[in-house]
Amino acid sequence: MERWIWLSSIPHIGPVTQKKLLGAFGNPERVYDASPSELKEIGISPRAREAIAAARSLENSKRILDLVQKKEIWLLPRDDPLYPSYAKDVAESPVLLYVKGQIKPCLPSVGIVGSRSCSDHARRAAEDLSTRLSSLNIPVISGLAKGIDHAAHTACLANSGHPMAFIATGVDECYPKEHRSLYEAVINEGAVISRYPPGTAPAPK
Repeated sequence: MERWIWLSSIPHIGPVTQKKLLGAFGNPERVYDASPSELKEIGISPRAREAIAAARSLENSKRILDLVQKKEIWLLPRDDPLYPSYAKDVAESPVLLYVKGQIKPCLPSVGIVGSRSCSDHARRAAEDLSTRLSSLNIPVISGLAKGIDHAAHTACLANSGHPMAFIATGVDECYPKEHRSLYEAVINEGAVISRYPPGTAPAPK
């Protein structure tokens, strides 16, 4: 898994180029071992080739893997059967996900997202929809933000549903802090998922 972490965290190399590399070489191990001439041959830009050469070390990957093991996080690379098949063809989908909790085998699921400063009507609509989906055993996907995200996951949990929270921090980070109980409940009944390694704090971007 060290090379999956390495591939997903090379500076200036995004998911599109990562997938191009995987398509050409087959796996992260072969990408890691690829020579500059091999990278040039498959059409990797000079800047990307320089970034790969500069990052040709597994020290950071080993550090992340150590954190993953200590914090009971599991890794979901795109070649894992549990990685949603419909996401694999999305250009910007991550090649590696970090997960706390449990992902069920790929099921139809519905995302419910919206404003942090939502109206009472919108909140009730999110709760009603989440309740209905949970009754049909359809996972509810949202974030952990205030407003609609909170309403959707709270209703999902109240109706014994399967919540999945995609977040923009490491999965070991709870943001906002006041949602700690919701964060822990989602992990217990579903999963918190991120493209970012543990220790990644929230940022405005």
